Amino acid sequence: MLCELRIKNLALIESLELNFDQNCTGGLVVMTGETGAGKSIMLRAIHLLTGGRASLDWVRSGADLCEIEALFELNPKHYKLLQKLEEGGFGAEPVVVIKRTITCSGRSRLYVNGSIATARTVSDLATDMLSVAGQHDHQQ
Repeated sequence: MLCELRIKNLALIESLELNFDQNCTGGLVVMTGETGAGKSIMLRAIHLLTGGRASLDWVRSGADLCEIEALFELNPKHYKLLQKLEEGGFGAEPVVVIKRTITCSGRSRLYVNGSIATARTVSDLATDMLSVAGQHDHQQ
């Protein structure tokens, strides 16, 4: 489950830290709000964390570096995901930190538990850790 999300210098956001659940025992996070509240930027952050294509256009104007970081706590019954983490050299702990940095020159890096990872690897891991549903997903 996604427990924390930290964003620095993404689009209009200078700095933001969200704690979704202090005990991390739930499983559903819902983002709602009025038009212009920043829901799309939050979804962009999650997209970037899950290996999505990065663009230097998303680095906040005047900033040198954009950082997005998420803390996940995994249920021990997700042994296949824990096995994937261990096989990838990211440890086998039920706590996972994914971080993405994007420089103003367009260079992007992904990290899992402090180790550099490819977008493909992070995408494969993220598929098992979270699912994002938009307002029109029921139509697909």
